[in-house]
Amino acid sequence: MNTTKIRRLLADLVRVNARYARDDIYRNTIRERLNTVGVGSHSIEAREAKQSPRSARPFRGLVETSLALSGIGHSGPGRHVNIVLGEVREGAAFAGIQTAVSVGVSLAGELGLPVRVVMVSWTTPGNSSKAAAAVLRERFEGVTFEVVAREEILRTTFGERDVWLATHWKTAHAIDVAATAGVIDRSRVAYLVQDYEPGFSPWSTEFALARATYRAGFRLLVNSKPLQQYLLREEGVEVPDAATFSPHFDLELLRRVASERTHDDVTRVLFYGRPSKHRNLFRIGVSALQIAADRLQGRESHSNSPRRARCTATSTSGTG
Repeated sequence: MNTTKIRRLLADLVRVNARYARDDIYRNTIRERLNTVGVGSHSIEAREAKQSPRSARPFRGLVETSLALSGIGHSGPGRHVNIVLGEVREGAAFAGIQTAVSVGVSLAGELGLPVRVVMVSWTTPGNSSKAAAAVLRERFEGVTFEVVAREEILRTTFGERDVWLATHWKTAHAIDVAATAGVIDRSRVAYLVQDYEPGFSPWSTEFALARATYRAGFRLLVNSKPLQQYLLREEGVEVPDAATFSPHFDLELLRRVASERTHDDVTRVLFYGRPSKHRNLFRIGVSALQIAADRLQGRESHSNSPRRARCTATSTSGTG
């Protein structure tokens, strides 16, 4: 490498570090792209490839979950409902995780089977199977969970008659690869679809793989009528009404919050968006709020109303 290239690299490094320190949106983007994983992930990936059937190996590296399940073994007549998640982590178990586990627990209850949570994302510091189990026990009192982290999957025995629940396109993709390899029976897989997830990525490998999961031959469960209709319109995928459910609202909590509301002359608009999640259109949202605040301020200045318009933007820097 010549001297000119070294100087350019050092100059770029200075600019990157300066922006990283002052720009939380940029910082979140960098963190996501680095995708920090636990020590030994590369050796785990190598073992997964070695243990996977030959028919699964061409899928290696498509995404980080591609071969997570294709090397599993079967032993004995034991049966579980395997809820396949990316991860369960304190502070990041959002509504999608809550719904997925709730559906899995209900399914296990209907079938009279024990629940096992299988995490196919790389284990990050502080996110062991023990830590995940503690989060689940707190959220779902009285339910016994067996939790398997990514590095533990190859050491875990699964039954040929296990029931599998995919909960996100990357989990459905991992199950699809395993089914292609013949280690999971497609007819024993349910796929909980909570969003049109191809839209979470630009047109890309990820976009194509996410779309492909809708045609993997799994039994789809969809969490709303609008999503059911969108899948039919955009993908030609028909989901029966019996496999479509409505989001659950905690009505008692909503009533309690409503009863505590007070009147204020300040106009407030709540906008939720995570800077690191492109699908939230965070920057467009902030821009729109600024335009709205300017227009409201101008309108109020020409009226006799005492109401005030004010725009205060607060962003969360978390990547969850």
